[in-house]
Amino acid sequence: MSDRAMTVRMQHSSLPLISLIPLTDGVVVVRLPRDNDAAAVVEHSQHLDLQATYWLPVPVPCSPEDAQDRIREFKAGFSGHFGFTLVISTPTNDDAFLGIIMLGLHSAEIGEVSYGVAPDYRNQGLATRALKLMTGWACSNLALMRIALRIGVPNLASQRVAEKAGFVREGIVRTRVPSTGKEYDDVVYAHSCSRGKATPSATDVEKASEDECK
Repeated sequence: MSDRAMTVRMQHSSLPLISLIPLTDGVVVVRLPRDNDAAAVVEHSQHLDLQATYWLPVPVPCSPEDAQDRIREFKAGFSGHFGFTLVISTPTNDDAFLGIIMLGLHSAEIGEVSYGVAPDYRNQGLATRALKLMTGWACSNLALMRIALRIGVPNLASQRVAEKAGFVREGIVRTRVPSTGKEYDDVVYAHSCSRGKATPSATDVEKASEDECK
């Protein structure tokens, strides 16, 4: 991770973010992770779908101890490995763990979001609603100019989520996963937080990501 990226993360980690969460549109709630979410993480990790889609970044299989460790990492926010992490839930049962959405920072101007929804709760618009909530909050409270998304080329469902949430497709980039060394082709989508201003391009996002991995 570059010194600049680390400085930006540490600056945001000190913001009074907790007082602004949870967010809701009346149908979906995105809230901070809780210690009792560990049981749901273990349950989700036992689903075969997780091995194929990796929608939730946890070990497979995931022990209760692993789940507790991962919840602690999620709760670390911008100072942690996964960035600012929120759980997707509902107003009628905010203890439910239906999915997850994460926001990372490449610079003071560029953010990148990722999300995943448990198999039993897909095709209900949850990811689109959560993405809109996270995007609106980040643009309003973090002074970002741009929020990007990288989605695997074969993942058409997730691409539809991005488009429904107002993200614009920009092109395809080659993404390297530092932990595995594997490379994938990703479609880049972007949301501009401030129209009328010069907005960092997909190339800027790719370079910022490469700098962060150094």
